[in-house]
Amino acid sequence: MTAAERKQLQQQLLREKAVREGRQLAQCADLALSGQAPEPGGAVRNYLQMRGIPASTAALAVSVGALREHRDENGRTAMLALAHNRNGVLRGVQLTKLKPDGSGKRGSSVDRLTYGPYKGSACRLFKITDDTMAVAEGVETALAFYTLRKVATWATFGTRNLEAFEPPASIRKLIIAADGDRAAKLGDFKGLDAAEALRDRLQKRVRIIIAPAPTDLDWLDVLNHGGGA
Repeated sequence: MTAAERKQLQQQLLREKAVREGRQLAQCADLALSGQAPEPGGAVRNYLQMRGIPASTAALAVSVGALREHRDENGRTAMLALAHNRNGVLRGVQLTKLKPDGSGKRGSSVDRLTYGPYKGSACRLFKITDDTMAVAEGVETALAFYTLRKVATWATFGTRNLEAFEPPASIRKLIIAADGDRAAKLGDFKGLDAAEALRDRLQKRVRIIIAPAPTDLDWLDVLNHGGGA
């Protein structure tokens, strides 16, 4: 393959990627627009309460628009968590399927789905009021860490995206609310592995503090065990 042919192939692949991402973002926008603000006593609020999240914490996350309640064409309810990049642009949506009363996840083969090219983005569960924030893997874990530490905490939807997280330019101190697990074999990637990878990537730009949950627990477990960690 000549240099010109390689360049042409690269350009074609970039165009295809742009089209693919455009479709994904359109799907995310449709889901976000279809959602409603979760009401007290509704499925999303009940689900978070069942998981151990105080109503006051859930209310704050709802007030900033980070969480939505979605109903599909069959009337089934899900919690939507919206992920934005460091510039505040919507890049992903995570859908958690719920039972009608919010007493738990629906129990389908896959109860949690994530859409969009959301690498580096996060669900902005709380407003940042200074140059400090925290980041965690899951929505419930981030809500729990905020409840315990009162630091604005965002959720990245998993370990791989925790590693890739890009904080806003205004952030000077980042606390990583890490799950307390570590890969036991080659090829695995767990909470502490992701936290350390994020620290290593950002530590020249931002002061990093890793706040690990106890071994094999996450911060939601800590909250539900009385908050001692």
